[in-house]
Amino acid sequence: MTNTHAPLSALVGSVRGAARTQAMLDAVEIDPLLDIPTGTTVTRAQLAMAVCLVLFDDLLDRVPEARAYVEESRIQGRRILFDHGALRTVAWPHLGELPPGIEAFARILEPLGFRMNGVYPLDRLGMTGHAYCHADLPETLPQFFVSELHPERFSPAFQHAVTRVLCNSTDALGDWALDALERLRVVRALPLPDAQRLLPEIAAAFTRRHSCAISAPTTAPWCGARSRAPSTRSSVARTLPTTRA
Repeated sequence: MTNTHAPLSALVGSVRGAARTQAMLDAVEIDPLLDIPTGTTVTRAQLAMAVCLVLFDDLLDRVPEARAYVEESRIQGRRILFDHGALRTVAWPHLGELPPGIEAFARILEPLGFRMNGVYPLDRLGMTGHAYCHADLPETLPQFFVSELHPERFSPAFQHAVTRVLCNSTDALGDWALDALERLRVVRALPLPDAQRLLPEIAAAFTRRHSCAISAPTTAPWCGARSRAPSTRSSVARTLPTTRA
C-alpha cells in the first residue's frame, strides 16, 4: 500500500525520515485536498496535519499497544482514522516560561487554523474542556480537546504542589517560532523551509515541559484513533471525551 502525499512527505520526512514517514502515510487516512501542490509554500492545513502525524508517530514510539493496533490494521488492509488529540493544561500563574492554561496550546492551534467550537465545564474534576476544530477541513483533520485544570478549586496544599512541580517549566517555542506562527496566522501559509523548521519546535511544545518527573505529565498528548477500510470515505462523526482527565 503506497500513497504519494508530496507536501506531507516533505514536511514530516524532514523530522521523522523518509521511510518512517511513508509507512505512516500509508497507515493513516489522509484527505486528498492535502495532496494538492502549493508550489514552494505549505498551507496551514497541511502543516496542521503534519503536526498531527508527528505526534501520532511519537505515540506509537511510547505505546506498544498502539503500534500493534496500527500493524494489525495494516495487515487487514485498513487505515487509521486519526480522530482527535487530547491535551492537558494548568490554568495557573506559576508555570515558569509557559503561558497559563489553554493559551499554551491556543497560540499554536489557532495559527494552524483550529478554532474553538465548544466549551465543556468539568466541574467535578475541577477542569474546563475546550474543543478545537479545523476551519478549513473540519470533517477530515483531527480535532483537539484541550482541558484546563483549575488549582484554585483545590486545597492550598494541592496548589503548593502544583507550583512546586510546574514553576520551572520551559517553553519549546523561541522567538523565531512565535514570529513564524504569527506569520502563519496572518498569511495562512509558510514557505516550505520555514514550515520544516517550525514543525519540530511545535512538536516539542506538546511534550512535558517541567523537569520534575511525576506519573501523569500535565501536557502529554493523548490521541484517539480508529481504523476503517480505505473504501469507506464518508464523513466521520467526531467523538470528543468530556470527562477524560
